[in-house]
Amino acid sequence: MLFTPIIKQKKGGNKSSLQPPLPGGSQVIGVFTGISVEVCGAEDIRKIYENGFFGKGSKSRGAPKLITTGISDDTESLSLELEESAFLAYFLGILCIHDIQ
Repeated sequence: MLFTPIIKQKKGGNKSSLQPPLPGGSQVIGVFTGISVEVCGAEDIRKIYENGFFGKGSKSRGAPKLITTGISDDTESLSLELEESAFLAYFLGILCIHDIQ
């Protein structure tokens, strides 16, 4: 006897649940600092934070100032924890990690 579960379709169920949070093919460059990975480009910060809420601002407690106010601060970067950077680099393949030197 073959068991097939009955699954109700959720509202807005047209979206594929297997779609990754970030589009494939785009590359983001991060710098490994020893305890985290820092992403410095404004467009890269926006791409990573808005498509999955990865990381936090280096000068703020949560979202980077670029996201909350729309004003770009050149000295603020997006700080990714090691788990987040490993997920973005090895599973999604969109983060290219460089050494601090």
